[in-house]
Amino acid sequence: MGPPTRRNVQDEERVALAKKLLSFNDDDSSFLEKTGVLIEKYHIRPPAVTVTYQDLTVTTRALVGASAIPTVGNALIGLLLRVVGMSPRRAETDLKILDGLNGILKPGRLTLLLGPPSCGKSTMMKVLSGRLRETPIMHTAGKITYNGVEMDKFHAQRTSAYVDQMDNHNGNLTVQETLLYAHACQSGLHGTPFQIAQDMLATRNAGKGDASTAEFEEVLHKAMVSDARVAVWMNMVGLIHCKDTNVGDAMNRGISGGEKKRVTMAEMLVGPRNVMFLDEISTGLDSATLFTIVKSLSQMSHASRPTCLVSLLQPPPETFQLFDDVIMIADGVILYHGPVTDVIPFFNTLGFDCPPRKDIPSFLLEVTTSAGQLNYATAELRRTMGLPAAEAQPVAEGVSKEKMPVLRKELIVPVKNMAAMFWKDNEHGQAMLRELGVPIDPSSTHPGSLVNTSYALSAWESIVVTTKRQATLMMRDQVLLKARMIQTVVISLITGSLFYMLPITENGARSYFGACFMSILFLAFGGFPQLPITLEMKKVFFKHRENYFIPAYAQGIAMAVVQMPVSFLEVTLFSLIIYFMVGFYMAPSYFFTFFAICFSLSLVASGLFRFIACLSPDMVIGNALGGLAIVLLIVTSGFVIVKGSIPPWMIWAVSIELKFL
Repeated sequence: MGPPTRRNVQDEERVALAKKLLSFNDDDSSFLEKTGVLIEKYHIRPPAVTVTYQDLTVTTRALVGASAIPTVGNALIGLLLRVVGMSPRRAETDLKILDGLNGILKPGRLTLLLGPPSCGKSTMMKVLSGRLRETPIMHTAGKITYNGVEMDKFHAQRTSAYVDQMDNHNGNLTVQETLLYAHACQSGLHGTPFQIAQDMLATRNAGKGDASTAEFEEVLHKAMVSDARVAVWMNMVGLIHCKDTNVGDAMNRGISGGEKKRVTMAEMLVGPRNVMFLDEISTGLDSATLFTIVKSLSQMSHASRPTCLVSLLQPPPETFQLFDDVIMIADGVILYHGPVTDVIPFFNTLGFDCPPRKDIPSFLLEVTTSAGQLNYATAELRRTMGLPAAEAQPVAEGVSKEKMPVLRKELIVPVKNMAAMFWKDNEHGQAMLRELGVPIDPSSTHPGSLVNTSYALSAWESIVVTTKRQATLMMRDQVLLKARMIQTVVISLITGSLFYMLPITENGARSYFGACFMSILFLAFGGFPQLPITLEMKKVFFKHRENYFIPAYAQGIAMAVVQMPVSFLEVTLFSLIIYFMVGFYMAPSYFFTFFAICFSLSLVASGLFRFIACLSPDMVIGNALGGLAIVLLIVTSGFVIVKGSIPPWMIWAVSIELKFL
């Protein structure tokens, strides 16, 4: 049967479908677990991805000493050297962020990535998801495959999802609007080629279904082939109560920080991604909420068999037990990769004991530090390394500082030694190396596991969907719209009063030119608000670009199209006031010519400032470049400085001025 069509349902129907589906949750199992049972019962083969990585190394150049501290002097010297094509001399050294990693991420198993800060967790997730961009100073080596296929043979960013640590969203969109947009960009307007609910329906239509689960299958099918999937995930991550609340930003009140983190996760979960990398999702979440979310991820992993890797800094013990596997990483090397139940026995073989009342995640993080190894080292390891017994460590009260024992700075068992012992002596490390030695046959995997297209939406659909979102953002910013209209009326009245009813004489010609120049100047400044708007949009766009939601031209066209009616209204008000107050030639053709020139100028000025915002890394540089552009346009306009008085070495700027104005 052909690919299903994704239905857009009304808000009430969407919420009703989600509640009906979630009503099948009971004390014995959730609807996700029931779905997993049906998948096995009907012998449905969901698309699954096995991620393998061998000798994965990421190296960068790091500044050393004072070279890493920016000053006015070295910034100017560096700029001048780059202008003449030379590189500034700086003390640098090679830094290995990841050092020869090997491993396999299997579908249907929820894996925890655990490690201390700055150990390479985020870098590992980005490189495995295909989102780490190589630069002149950062290089990646090694082999990564999805189902035995190397990453340059398919679209890794569409196959996988990466949840960043930063929560970048459009503040004027509601939670539901944000997730509906993400769902449309990932699933498309015609659904995905493979859907579990669709295969269940086909099995039932063939007369092989189970009558006892008919109602559940029907509700599941209706929810999964429509955007009701968004409401389902909003319920599962605890966002349904704030679905109609604006996300908010630094200037507008919205949802809380923990809720924003859940929106960031839900953006990726509402899409049909077969591999998911979730980076530090516990930020801003309480223990109960984190437990609920990880439990839902675990149930989803076991039901539809996606490949999930979740990074947490220090999860609570009850959340830790929900994971199937754990990857312990420190200093860019893997210390352990295997079942959660066997991680403590492995560190016991290294000579470290976890105290009875110590939670396992804290023990695993501390055992990679010198103080932690000293606390958890067994008596046998202490004798082997020539360390004093554990009872001799506490210092009695009143002992002088000179007699206090010196804390050990070196690790008892270095990180690389722990990693070598895992791959050499541990059964899970040996089994993984043997499995890595046998390549996966891509023909034996599900044909829908890997995505080969760049975008789920066509070019026209991307423009339409993005334009609708941009129009919503524009209409929500009522303060800016009203302020712009009031400013236009006030400035046009002031300008008109300065050049009120100019005489049509030779002496008045200069004043007419002045009125035209003031009109052009005001409309050029009117495009300046596009600078902060575009800079704010860039953070969200970069996230969408990394996940291949929409192409760049769709965002650019949407912003230009939405700006047109605003510019049209602004120019209409300005022209009606200024034209007749100044006393320009009273003929319809002349008026509409003046209007067309002003409207075109307004659009060009808006486009110019959007372009400057795209070039600028932040608001400070954007303001500087915007001001420089305005000054350049004023000086070369031919009014402030007559064209004949412009020096020959600057006359080229007049042609640029004419093209812009």
